[in-house]
This record gives sequence, C-alpha cells and structure tokens, in this order.
Amino acid sequence: MNLTPAEGRALGVLIEKEAICPDLYPLTPLRVWMGCNQKDFRKPRMIVHMDDVLEALEGLSTHGLAKTSKGRCYQRWSHTLSFDHRTTILIGALLLRGPSTPGELRYWTSRIHRFPTNESVIQLLQACPCAKLKGKRWIQTLTSEQPIQYEQELIDLKARLSWLEASLIQRCP
Repeated sequence: MNLTPAEGRALGVLIEKEAICPDLYPLTPLRVWMGCNQKDFRKPRMIVHMDDVLEALEGLSTHGLAKTSKGRCYQRWSHTLSFDHRTTILIGALLLRGPSTPGELRYWTSRIHRFPTNESVIQLLQACPCAKLKGKRWIQTLTSEQPIQYEQELIDLKARLSWLEASLIQRCP
C-alpha cells in the first residue's frame, strides 16, 4: 500500500486518539486536522490543510483503512485496522513519529500499553506486514519513503531570510 503523507498522518492520528481519547472517538474531521497539525510528538512536523485532511480521510476509506459513522452533528471517522491492539499501537507510533528503535517505541507507547521488553516490541513488528527493519530503526511501510514537502515552512523561512538579508544590507553599506 502506498498512502500519501497526509493519509499516513491521518491514520496515525485515528489510531493514537482511539487509545488516548476514547470518549472523543470516532473523530470529527476537525479533531483529525488538529491531530495532524499537532507539533508535539510528531516527526516530521507537518502543516496539513483541512482540505488535505478531508481528502486523506476519503483516501483511507477508499483503501479500506477508515470508515465513517454519523455523529449528532458531524460525520465521524475511525480506523479499520484489524491487527492485534499492541501491533496497531506500534504502527500508529511509527506513522506519527517516523523511524524508531524498539526502545523509543516502548517509551512513546507507554501511556497506551506497557511493553515489558524491547524483544516484545521486535516480535510484534517482525510479524507485522506493515513494518520492516531499516538499519537499526523500524519503519512503517504504508506510506512512501519520499520526503514530505514543507511548503509553508519553506515559504516562511525564505521570507525570514529575505528580511535578514535586507536588514544586513541596510546596516552594512
């Protein structure tokens, strides 16, 4: 499967929030958008627009990885992964945090499930068709390994660079 970066991030958010915020789950598109743009515990950081989130959720639905349900006011989304709960949590962590060692995965998932050893993490990942070892780190194989475009961050950095260059030219004739 080759999900887009936005689809991968949205799936990771659905997995994480199901475990951490069960009272809010399934999620509205707004909550998925907020989770996709969350700055803490996300690598790489992304800026995802609401239109991209809606498109990502529809894409996940097309792939059979997410489904909708009717809420009181809004459509709500949930993932449809059928792995063991522990494996699903590990895949979610890899989707949200990128390539990770077993120790990092144990730390990041400790609020949801306490894995007794690094070996227990490795055993689950070895049996999972969505994960593979690359070097010393585990990666998820649902999304492409292409670098993610940081459009807005790049635009902001270029604007700051131009401003700094202009300031230096004015100060140093």
